[in-house]
Amino acid sequence: MGILEDMLKGQAQERATYAPFWPDQPNLRKLEPIMRSRSSLATITWDLTLFPMDSYEILAPEIKILAQNSMEDNLFIEPAFALAGLQRIEHSGAMLLCLWEEFEKARKLRFFMPVTVQKAGLPRRRLLKNYTHHFAPLGTPLLHRENTGESMETLLRLLGDPALELPKVLVLDWQRMDGAVVGLLRQAATRLGLQFESALVHQRALLAPDRQEKPEDEPYIRAAMGKKRFRESRRQLRKLQELGAVSFEVATRSDEVLNAVEGFLTLEARGWKGRSGTALYSLKQIAAFSRQAVSSLAAEGRCTIYTMKLDGHILASLICFNSSGEYYSWKTAFDEEYRNFSPGVQILIRATGHMLSLSKFSSTDSLAVAEHNLMDHVWRERQNIGSILVGIGTGSANSTIRAASAIERYNRIKQQLKSALGLFR
Repeated sequence: MGILEDMLKGQAQERATYAPFWPDQPNLRKLEPIMRSRSSLATITWDLTLFPMDSYEILAPEIKILAQNSMEDNLFIEPAFALAGLQRIEHSGAMLLCLWEEFEKARKLRFFMPVTVQKAGLPRRRLLKNYTHHFAPLGTPLLHRENTGESMETLLRLLGDPALELPKVLVLDWQRMDGAVVGLLRQAATRLGLQFESALVHQRALLAPDRQEKPEDEPYIRAAMGKKRFRESRRQLRKLQELGAVSFEVATRSDEVLNAVEGFLTLEARGWKGRSGTALYSLKQIAAFSRQAVSSLAAEGRCTIYTMKLDGHILASLICFNSSGEYYSWKTAFDEEYRNFSPGVQILIRATGHMLSLSKFSSTDSLAVAEHNLMDHVWRERQNIGSILVGIGTGSANSTIRAASAIERYNRIKQQLKSALGLFR
């Protein structure tokens, strides 16, 4: 045995001590991947598998373990949220991409994300994309925090296996451009000489004050909104209080959350989303998905619903999820009959104060579009969100550059048509 093989065998034995043994689950053992590529050196084997989306429930225990040890959180592809939408949200053609590291008798999931092969951009190009949807606007993959560089390089190598016949370009939408995973992917692509591009980069509102300053809610909000807006919000609240008893409720326990989500669904359905048919309550499948997602996360202590009431009548509601101190403002709604009192702003101000008071709070992602007319005026921090493109396999550099241009072109024309349609209406 050579020096290199001796060294690798020693590393494998050391790493196998913290790798869980292959679970004794017959269903998991019987899973047949749609595609597979393997790479072996000495006693370490890397196994890239793509399973059909319907296999998620069987893989859920492994995905949950990975999520608990991931470089970055993304609860939208974790079991509590993802299983709720498995049979209720369209995922035709989507697959589960898994990268496993195997030892002599052990196997560990190192990387996970749902993917799909589809045509995108203008002109249309065949791409391998991470699978996201309207209710989960965050595409960060789960990457185990151990041996990250090796995992990323192996992922890109195996995706380029000609036997898989995958597209030459990998696209990851809704990425934190300054996040650790994107940084590691960029480094791996550079080391392998693969093209790395970005597209559709924009900023969205983020609540992430400097925790060393220990900000109180009122000074932070006053500074973020500006004196004029802040004074106006206070005036509107006083006027509203003249109409009756105004109360703010924070639901965190499962029973409280289940009651609060029904109030949210009803409130949203009464507004413009209900009239346009886009409210969660408008479609039975989507309403059932929402209830299950909220219920599952609440059971894990990862859901908070803020509610504002006037004499018991709901004026505004905000659903937030959380993961290891990171919060996500998932859905918000308000009673349009009281728009002159800005109930949406009022509930966001109160929610902000509550989150800032939490000892384990780190940040809240608004999940909002760029220049959102509510979030941008209360939360002053910003994060860069966008798509990244990586060439996979030989001869993929030009394809990657052209794909980035095609995606930008398609989005630009789409926005122009949307603006023209708005003016016409």
